Amino acid sequence: MKEQIQNRITVLDTQLQEHNPVSENIQEQADDQAASLDITISAAVETTVIRSARAEKKRLEHNLGWLDSDDAGYCEHCGCEIALPRLKAVPETRLCVTCAEAKQEEF
Repeated sequence: MKEQIQNRITVLDTQLQEHNPVSENIQEQADDQAASLDITISAAVETTVIRSARAEKKRLEHNLGWLDSDDAGYCEHCGCEIALPRLKAVPETRLCVTCAEAKQEEF
């Protein structure tokens, strides 16, 4: 489990390090409104993707510590054991399926 999480963190680190902001790749587009719109949309999408990658990395790093604790593998809401297949599929989870579904229904 820890190896899977560490591998994902490594992938995220690589993506974040290789990231070239759209703003750095802008070529002057003389009065080209379509190009301007593309750049604006790309920058917004890029910002969202980068934020998501950073948030995922932070959750994964936090879970590495959790896996070393006595609480590892147990739902932080109800205390039930989290199924190993769920932990493998969603390594940053801290909720069992039942609690995760209940939380999702709240939104």
